[in-house]
Amino acid sequence: MRLSRRAKPLGDQDLSARILNTLGNLFAAQGNHEEALQAYRESASFAPARAAPRLRLLSTVLRIFQPGDYGEARSRIEKALTLLQGLEDSYYKAHALINAGLLCGDLLTHLPDQTAPLAALASDAFAQAVQVSQRIGDLRTLSYALRVPRRPL
Repeated sequence: MRLSRRAKPLGDQDLSARILNTLGNLFAAQGNHEEALQAYRESASFAPARAAPRLRLLSTVLRIFQPGDYGEARSRIEKALTLLQGLEDSYYKAHALINAGLLCGDLLTHLPDQTAPLAALASDAFAQAVQVSQRIGDLRTLSYALRVPRRPL
């Protein structure tokens, strides 16, 4: 991945993680799940050691979208959200919550019989991302959490 090679020599782990997370979001929006997964994994590798395993769990949900095991994807999102509760507030936690909410939104089209619970899960993830962003004073992430496109029910 060309950008990750450029991000690593920056010497700023936080900036490198943010660049790679943003790249992952871009790839995911384009439907390029393998590239997104790689970018999220690399972003998590820059996270504090105690946070990385929890963030990696969320990124593995993307892999499940490929074969179409949407029930398993939902289960992993729920598990990741539970694990995220144990993390201290940080940029990484806020973005993981945003990504979880986005993934729930993506599942809505594949699990139409679970629209209400998935929408509630997504809404809760975005609300938590807003709260975390406010507590850490990260206005950029806060604006992203507030502007995430919501699908109508």
